[in-house]
Amino acid sequence: MMHKVGSTCIIVLVLFWRAVSSSRQHLICDSVPDIFARSGSSEIEPRYVGYQGPPGKMGPVGARGQRGLPGKVSYDKINDTIDERVTKLMDGFLQSTIAELNDSLAVLISEWEDMKPLLDILHKKSSASGCPGFVYENNCFYVIVDGTAGLAVDYFAAKSLCRTARLSGKLGNIYSEAHYRIILRNVMDRKGETTLNFINFWTAMKREIPSGRVLLSDGSPATYVGNARSSTEWQTSDNRRKYVYVSVWTDGESHDDNPGGYGNVWPTFRWNAALCQYPVIAQG
Repeated sequence: MMHKVGSTCIIVLVLFWRAVSSSRQHLICDSVPDIFARSGSSEIEPRYVGYQGPPGKMGPVGARGQRGLPGKVSYDKINDTIDERVTKLMDGFLQSTIAELNDSLAVLISEWEDMKPLLDILHKKSSASGCPGFVYENNCFYVIVDGTAGLAVDYFAAKSLCRTARLSGKLGNIYSEAHYRIILRNVMDRKGETTLNFINFWTAMKREIPSGRVLLSDGSPATYVGNARSSTEWQTSDNRRKYVYVSVWTDGESHDDNPGGYGNVWPTFRWNAALCQYPVIAQG
């Protein structure tokens, strides 16, 4: 094989082991003339530089080795490994879940503590003692009178008045004659809240078409229709006049031409009061 032109440093490692008082190792490196150069020249011409040739022809195939021993599978070890990894995953998941549940529980406990005073207030307001009007058949009834001049309360505004006064408040029904008489007394107690000489309040009841019956808010027929202003009005009114109100004179004068009582009108008509109700907790 030809080599690149130039001087070659032949590193000769000479290890001398001498049986003397102290053994030493010597590394001798020296530059010697290029032993691969052509005679008469210190360089090798490029045409003499060779390259690695292709590999030689493959030799014969060697003898086949001995067959190895059959492998052994330890299913117990596989199962143990699976159990170990699953256990670690489950432990981590459970710890994380328990930590999250503890945090959520702590938040709920804190919120409950914050809500207890409010719940106590709501309980007192839900009891009969917190009723601003009167209690009848486990319901608190009260009349809200709009004190503004004129008539400003239509059917939809009346419903809003009841909800505004109390979250569970709604327009009320009249369930019997005795109930009706109590409501009238309650209305008279509020006559000073308006400058008008009457209080006309909306109810939750409606006139059935075409029978003319009065229906409660749950669709059942009312057992009492207090002093309907005109039987003809109930029977011949157009279909819009199905919303029931009650008219009460508060000036103590006789109004033979219009004694008051039940009436029916369309929902956008404006009166000045609303009969409201909400359920209360029975006192033991």
